Amino acid sequence: MFDTIKDRLFCPFCGKQCKEDDYQTKDAGCLLASLTINELIEQYPNEATIKIYHTCDYCGKWIVINLEMLHLKLSQKDKPLTNEEFEKWASEQW
Repeated sequence: MFDTIKDRLFCPFCGKQCKEDDYQTKDAGCLLASLTINELIEQYPNEATIKIYHTCDYCGKWIVINLEMLHLKLSQKDKPLTNEEFEKWASEQW
C-alpha cells in the first residue's frame, strides 16, 4: 500500500509538470490516501523525512524527493506553503 501526493510537482530533470496524484510515498499512513504536502506535514508531524517518488511521464527518469519535515515545518511560519513556495524550496534541494 501507499499514499499519493496530489500536488502537481515539476520533474527536476526535464522541468515538465507531472500529473496530479503521480508522486507516491510509503512513509506515511499507506492507506491509499491522496494528500498534499501540507497535509503530510500536519498528519505526520513526528516524521523526520518523508520520501516521495515517481517516474516522470515525459522523460522517464525515476524521481525521488526527500521531504525534510522539520525544515518544511520551520519554513511555514504558522502558515501552509503555497505551491510556488514549495516548488522554490524543492528546487533549492537539488
